[in-house]
Amino acid sequence: MNTEILKYLNILLPTHKCVVMPNLGAFIINLEEATINKDRITPPYYTLAFNPELKYNDGIIASHFSKDCNITYNAALEKIKDAVILIKADLKAGKSILCGNIGTLSLNDEGKILFSANKSYLYPDFLGLKQTNIKKIDSIKISHKKDRQRNSIRYITTGLAAASIALLLFVTPSTSIKDNKIQNADFISTVTSSLSIANSKKDAQVQESEIKNISTRSYYIVIGGESAENRASILLKKIQESDFPNAAIINSNDRFRIYVASFDDKQEAENYLKSFRSNNSKYTSAWLYSKKN
Repeated sequence: MNTEILKYLNILLPTHKCVVMPNLGAFIINLEEATINKDRITPPYYTLAFNPELKYNDGIIASHFSKDCNITYNAALEKIKDAVILIKADLKAGKSILCGNIGTLSLNDEGKILFSANKSYLYPDFLGLKQTNIKKIDSIKISHKKDRQRNSIRYITTGLAAASIALLLFVTPSTSIKDNKIQNADFISTVTSSLSIANSKKDAQVQESEIKNISTRSYYIVIGGESAENRASILLKKIQESDFPNAAIINSNDRFRIYVASFDDKQEAENYLKSFRSNNSKYTSAWLYSKKN
């Protein structure tokens, strides 16, 4: 049972990004956005981490465990507490503890818990993504220019052919010259309309290829969270009364996170987080949470 409880991380960590095992530590997935460097797009990636200082009960493991085993929330907390005691005993005995499929825990020579991430772990949302090479805008424009030149030659040839046919129809004896003129005009009109439609489609394709979808995100400095809204509200009130009056709650994936600041720029958020941790010893476990707007 002591290590079985850690298998719940396989399900909970991809959803909540940070899951605390009470009295043991927090398991965290840090997500990084995709980047574009010169001629290459690097897909979003992640890193797995463990914070032994973050030991409070965030309710995630207990809530899932109680539902899965059909027991009360308090009973689940007691079983988790007993499991953590056994896990710590195994660590002191020199054993490595398997944490689901995300990695292993062990003790170093100083008696501190070390986390070794599983290099084969796959974050579900990033499955199948890989680096992609891209063309420079200049080369795309040159390619389009060549296409237009080829199309122009083709259009001129078509126009000459249409003119030749019209001339042939004009000089050919006929008992109904008027009807032939009308047919000739209709034919040329049809060719002109087709060329116009083709040009419109080509221009639309060029414009579409130049449009870039920009995904914006917001970044939050999170200092706590709960799986139930009422417990999150209670925790928020305590934080507002004792430390940060402007703290607020953001709801995402059935998780109510408490944050003290938010930013549109990632670098600015990371700089603030570093300063915040150094200036608030009580909240050194604060972390950066990003959410798509």
